[in-house]
Amino acid sequence: MLHYNFLASHLRLLVLSAFMLSAWGTDSSDAQAEPWLSTRYAQNCSGCHAPGRKNLKPVDRRCTLSCQGCHVNPNGGGLRSGYGKWNEERWLRTFRSDALKNPSSFAPITRQLYGRGAKDTTKGKKNAKKPVKRPANPGRKGFPLVEITNQSMPEHLYKRDGLEFEVVDREEFLYQIPQGDPYRLLEESKVDAGGDVRQQFTNYTINDGNPDTKDDPKWRRFLMSVDFSLRWRPLYRNIHLVYESRMLGSPADDAKYEDTLKQSLTRSLYLMVDDLPYNVFVMGGYYRPLFGNYIPDHYAISQEMTTYAMTGSTKNYGIVYSAVSVGTAPNVPYLNLHLIQKNVNDPKDRTKGFALNTGLRFVSFGGSFNYSYWSTKDERLDRVAAVQMHSVNAAAKLWRVVTSIEAVSLARDVDTEDFRQGGVWMLDTYTQIWRENYFTFAYSTANTTRDLMPGKTNQLKTGIKSFIIPGVEFNVSVDSRNEILEQKTGPAKNTKLSGYSGQMHVYF
Repeated sequence: MLHYNFLASHLRLLVLSAFMLSAWGTDSSDAQAEPWLSTRYAQNCSGCHAPGRKNLKPVDRRCTLSCQGCHVNPNGGGLRSGYGKWNEERWLRTFRSDALKNPSSFAPITRQLYGRGAKDTTKGKKNAKKPVKRPANPGRKGFPLVEITNQSMPEHLYKRDGLEFEVVDREEFLYQIPQGDPYRLLEESKVDAGGDVRQQFTNYTINDGNPDTKDDPKWRRFLMSVDFSLRWRPLYRNIHLVYESRMLGSPADDAKYEDTLKQSLTRSLYLMVDDLPYNVFVMGGYYRPLFGNYIPDHYAISQEMTTYAMTGSTKNYGIVYSAVSVGTAPNVPYLNLHLIQKNVNDPKDRTKGFALNTGLRFVSFGGSFNYSYWSTKDERLDRVAAVQMHSVNAAAKLWRVVTSIEAVSLARDVDTEDFRQGGVWMLDTYTQIWRENYFTFAYSTANTTRDLMPGKTNQLKTGIKSFIIPGVEFNVSVDSRNEILEQKTGPAKNTKLSGYSGQMHVYF
């Protein structure tokens, strides 16, 4: 039986989603995680697991707001962990469906059986109503999770649960973990899997400033990407062998869905050992080490500029490096170190280098401060390309608004061609309208073009993002971009893009 019984619980969802996608008929990207969700749920500990769970001592604690809080890969994106799937199924939804076997909501700690008579290590405090007899073997079974019929939970009842103390021993820790909690579900199977399907549409008008050239309105609807992930844990918990594949779509006018099947590639393949003391992990294989604040939008100028700095192209969607990483995320701070060897999708590539991610993530206000550094050199026979990048990001949630601000500095030096450098500032906000529906606003400004040429670029996107039911997300935005290329001779070239785009994202 696969983890979370994902085949049974999502079969109907996949059939429905396939029908919806076929009716839509966008370009492909290296779609990553959505780190703003960590800020969104940071104050709600029940967003990751059952309410009221107490912490182990720091040396044994896994609790973290880093990428590994929701994803198997500490670099973010790809296969979701049990905690990420819990959030997807129990919280990240506007509606739930009995027909699709969506899990019910659950009661706060005051109504949970393990919340009565639980041993409290804080003097003078009690969490008891009526003593409840412990199961004979709480480490094996645990109390049933008390569920409720509400489709939308009153989130203020779950924030931090009001229980901020450590357990005395592992028996007390296991006593607080009910049936159905991600911690217990992880032990039900050695194999689990997941997938993502992204269908996109765009309708853009492009004006390159040439009076002899008419505006070029382009309507596109296409299968953006299809990802499948598989994880095998031979020892159940600590050792992970993960394979993720990706099939890329094309926005070309003559592109066909069957052509997507011909463009399958390895998104990641790695071996990881985690849950070591102080939440240390070690991994090695093929993947993309974390840099900056990834967002699943390849048209964002920050993503295009970063991609160009790494590869020399703004449209390279298969960036996978051979790498070895080690990191730790013991609650508030985190640190990841990456030794980079090669871009495996380029047979001529000889990249070697180093990357670093570090920062602080807090429960209060979902506050975070993150720094990323990247330094690589591709020493080929015909040229040498050196890349150096820095990223500083801060985020917080105030009232219903999640705000993220990031500054990125990039430099790419090719000895036989030229030296290019630039920087970009980004502001992203997500304002909760109703349940899991958000108004999105994103503004970016760069002091170069997207390929780091002299000039400047501005981009504005506003829209709606909606998590409809568990595993189904839809977003639509109105987009505008103004790019000015300063030429050595003649006037600057001004290229304007305007229009709208949308994406249907189905995941499990």
